[in-house]
Amino acid sequence: MFPSYRVLSSQTTTIAECQWLFNCYLLFGGVESPTQATDDSQLYDKSSDIKEIPPEEYGFFEELPFFNEVISEVIIPAENEYSLQITSKNKIDLKECMILLSKAVDGSFKEKCDLKYQYLFVDEFQDTDDVQIVSILKLQEIVSGLKLFVVGDIKQSIYRFRGATDSAFFRIRKASSNWKEFSLTTNYRSDNRLLKKFDKIFTDMGRNGYLKFIPRIDSIDSTITTFIQEMDLIKKIEYSSDNDGDQMEKLFQEIANQKSIIETYEESGLLTDVEKTIAILVRENWQIENILQESRIRRVYIETEIGGNLYQLSPAIDLYKLVLALMNPKDPVVLYNFILSNYIHINMDIQGIHGLNKEEKAKELIKAINAFLSENGEFTWDELVKDLKVKPVLVLLRDIYETLQPWQKYSTDGTGQRFYKANYELVLEKIIKAYSVDYLTLNVIANSLQINILTKQEELARNVAGESKGIKIICTTIHKSKGLEYGTVILPYTNADISSMSKSPLDVVYSDHKLAYGMRIDGPIRYYNTNYDMIEERSQRIQEESRVFYVALTRAIRNVVWFKDIDSNSTVSWQQMMEA
Repeated sequence: MFPSYRVLSSQTTTIAECQWLFNCYLLFGGVESPTQATDDSQLYDKSSDIKEIPPEEYGFFEELPFFNEVISEVIIPAENEYSLQITSKNKIDLKECMILLSKAVDGSFKEKCDLKYQYLFVDEFQDTDDVQIVSILKLQEIVSGLKLFVVGDIKQSIYRFRGATDSAFFRIRKASSNWKEFSLTTNYRSDNRLLKKFDKIFTDMGRNGYLKFIPRIDSIDSTITTFIQEMDLIKKIEYSSDNDGDQMEKLFQEIANQKSIIETYEESGLLTDVEKTIAILVRENWQIENILQESRIRRVYIETEIGGNLYQLSPAIDLYKLVLALMNPKDPVVLYNFILSNYIHINMDIQGIHGLNKEEKAKELIKAINAFLSENGEFTWDELVKDLKVKPVLVLLRDIYETLQPWQKYSTDGTGQRFYKANYELVLEKIIKAYSVDYLTLNVIANSLQINILTKQEELARNVAGESKGIKIICTTIHKSKGLEYGTVILPYTNADISSMSKSPLDVVYSDHKLAYGMRIDGPIRYYNTNYDMIEERSQRIQEESRVFYVALTRAIRNVVWFKDIDSNSTVSWQQMMEA
């Protein structure tokens, strides 16, 4: 929250103006927005402290001439006040750890230091930011005889939103001339034929200035040859974004196709778990949500590593529909929702009851439920409702769950069914932990589920990946896939314009003693201060997205499937790189 400083007086009067004031705090301060992802626009994420930047380095924001005053008299005092509160409690904010470390390893630290380490190993060095590099070099100075050993691949530098740049190795070379360099050119993951095809793609990207790739020097070889046919190593699937549903239809057809290919060779017993994994790699979380939503409709189980979606999954929503129906046993709306849940899940033509009154609608819906229960259960709907008076609520829910077996309708796949069961149990565990079993009622369960579902409470779902020996389909972001490998990689979104400057509503960079930032004030247009170099920023974004693409492709062991949007008019995109 902001402290009680007044800078703008009557100048800040509209909701839009209040929003940009909050946005500027997101840019430079430690508060994160509850409604939007701001990790890529937080100055602290890039190991820079707004309190340490002198005003003469702020630049000028023409659209809001008083903006520097907001930084000086609102943002910085707010940060100072927050720091004092943290310090008074003898605590430290995680976002400031790297900044404080950099301050700690200065000249005076050397006199107090008595460390005797011989080596400092830094993995994934391409992901370090400038402050981290300076801190590493300072540690080498103050620890007598300390040798640095850094490992990394500049082509996999994909954390620019955290301050990492592709100049990390250049900076550390510049600090000393006594480096010995070794290159690893053998790939122990991928089919050698696939790597040769990648080599041509990466060479073209290097020629266009998108990727730092020099043929032969940066080329990777392999001794691995998989069972995949030559023509299927890289497969292109065309779809029309103007044709609603075309992309998803072809995506799930291809998932089934790749699954069938793996099943053909699975009987040999020679495939490892990762070789039996189909990975759908995307750039944004919203793309995962779109794919998962479609997977639920199609009853295809897809695992994901994005957290916080427990209460948006079928086990939680189905339980909520059941509980509401038991609490309102003659309400046609909740009865119909219960029919649509995985407990019942029957097709019912409701047009025939459209003109009936509420009581008559309920009777028809109960008749449909009883018809289903007579075939699948040992009770009628009225009997279930009566059991509420004599059975503990958890016992009743368990009886219904085990009799109707909603996991069977959720998925025909064993892994999907285990996933449903595991997360049904997890939802109940969460409720029981939050409320005493002695006071647990349907109303308590309903209120708990309602709050968590409607507010999209973030709780990790339970992962059952380790329990399955079969084929696994996962959907995750490319950033989370880094360092991992998969039998098949599917790239359904390659049409985005990677040169676009409108991707994020907030952006801030502190480099070369200049604070450069941009933000949206009201509407889609983003404005920038005078320190912001649009041409350089666009070039850097293209290069980083090219490195992200490099990471995505090189996760594949056996083959890659990519989707081309025939209606795309992007200036620079991954699909253009695939066809260059």
